Amino acid sequence: MAEPPIAVPPHIAPEDWEDFSVLRETFLLEISDPGANASLRLLAKRFYDMVLLTSDLWPEGEELFTVSEMKAGLADLRVLQGFFAAIGSEREVHTLQPKAIKLSRIAGQQAAALGLIGDEIEKALAGRTSLRQRRLRGKEGTGRPAAGP
Repeated sequence: MAEPPIAVPPHIAPEDWEDFSVLRETFLLEISDPGANASLRLLAKRFYDMVLLTSDLWPEGEELFTVSEMKAGLADLRVLQGFFAAIGSEREVHTLQPKAIKLSRIAGQQAAALGLIGDEIEKALAGRTSLRQRRLRGKEGTGRPAAGP
């Protein structure tokens, strides 16, 4: 008996993020039936379109909205961090093929990198800047890195 087809996560260009923002791909991979997966994607798109129709009811104030956007992005980043950390630990609890071992190791490394990005965002939201941020910002107008903390 032939294996049934499975739904494959799409390649997503960063500029198309809104087309995929309602349901996480890390959830949709659990819906392996292509028809059911496609139906959920269509439902998510319709739901997102309906939410956009109420944009006139959103709170006013750019700064408040930007803070909320950053907190939401941070929350999604932390989910992805945990997802990659789980993949990173698979090689420790399962017998994997060489390619999967390599991918598991990479996932663990990327989880750590995502953690650092999340930490930077948390500091920015709290109004603190890190040494790295100050050095990257440099002295205004000179284009040279700032010296020291």
